[in-house]
Formats: sequence, C-alpha cells, structure tokens
Amino acid sequence: MSAPDIECHLFPAAELLPAGWRSAAETGPIRTFNPALLRDGTGWILAYRVVLIDGRRRIAICRLDANLRVIAGTPFPLSDLVRFSDVAPYPEIARQWLADPRL
Repeated sequence: MSAPDIECHLFPAAELLPAGWRSAAETGPIRTFNPALLRDGTGWILAYRVVLIDGRRRIAICRLDANLRVIAGTPFPLSDLVRFSDVAPYPEIARQWLADPRL
C-alpha cells in the first residue's frame, strides 16, 4: 500500500498577523502555530495561536481562499475580544494565556 500524497502548506507569519499586533512584532519573532481549519463555502476559516516577543498567547482568525492563501485584510485579533467575568474562578494566568483554538 502506498502512502497518500500529502501537501504541506506554510504560511508566512507576517501574513497571519492582525494589523493591531504588528507594532509588537517589530521587536522580535512572530510565532504562529496550533491551527484549526474550517471549510466555509468556497474558502476556509483559519484560527491559530500567535506568540510575540512579550510571550503572551493570543488567538487570531483569518479567511483563506480556495487555494489556502490568506485573504489580505482578514487576519483578526480574536483574543482581544475575550473577556472573563470578574467573579469567574479563573486564575490570572488563565485570563491571559489563550491557546489551541478549535472551530
């Protein structure tokens, strides 16, 4: 039995970075990983973890075209919208450390 053809697709990290996070990325590396992928009509939605020089774990989301290319202008800083109730019993690290998105 032969192995199936597997295609590897690498995204330039800068293409995945939401505009609001670009200034933080100027001073150090951009790490993007642990993606989640969901088909949406003729394209895709991609959610992924972003870690910048400050070490914070962030979640971004963007749209991909049918050929898995990032659609310009779609990277969005999803984790910037995540808020926890002040009465929620989460430790402070859990309020700041967002990882491994699922769609």
